[in-house]
Amino acid sequence: RRRRRNPDCRPRALARVAVGLARAGRHQLAAALAMEAKAATDSILDPELEEEAVAEVAGALAWAGQAQQAEALARSITDSYWQTHALTEVAGALARTGQAQQAEAIATHAEAAARSITNPHSQAYALAQVAGALGRAGQYQQAEAIITQAEAQARSITDPYSRTHALADVARVLGRAGQYQQAEAIAKRAEVLARSITDRNSRSFALVDVAEAMARAGQYQQAEALARSI
Repeated sequence: RRRRRNPDCRPRALARVAVGLARAGRHQLAAALAMEAKAATDSILDPELEEEAVAEVAGALAWAGQAQQAEALARSITDSYWQTHALTEVAGALARTGQAQQAEAIATHAEAAARSITNPHSQAYALAQVAGALGRAGQYQQAEAIITQAEAQARSITDPYSRTHALADVARVLGRAGQYQQAEAIAKRAEVLARSITDRNSRSFALVDVAEAMARAGQYQQAEALARSI
């Protein structure tokens, strides 16, 4: 039986394969696949899904060494959250290839996009991505200040479960960016908050998020112990 294709998902799948190829050093093939993914985004009818897919494609192009195309594509995204995501991916890719000054400039633009996000959880996550990109670009003092702001945004959420999830998200992003000390500190604060949740199911799900954040922060023994305690 012939399988039906899904044009909404194909660009994202191609982009993720392109990133994998780029990480393996196969940049020419990665660039070709990323360009195919970019062309495939035109088939997406839902505007929100299209912006999300374009953000992933921009990141894939950056990983494949196509920084100029990646930046132009990222700047074309109108949704502030996905534009931040795309720009920080581009900045991170530039920083990894020694182009720290250009990476800092793009991360600064990403910061402006992040600050226009009104949802506290989304803004906290986006600011953490910016901090990660700035850290990779060597702008540690600026990154530290934005980490503090990201955590403050997460803490502004009134619901304890949602606040724990937001803090864990910030910790995960920082851990992925190699900022382990800051990630660990925020993950520990998230754990304290998670354990204060009275509803058993909500507390367990919150602790799952914290356990992953601990692992991302490089605290594998603590993460395992926490997972076993659920």
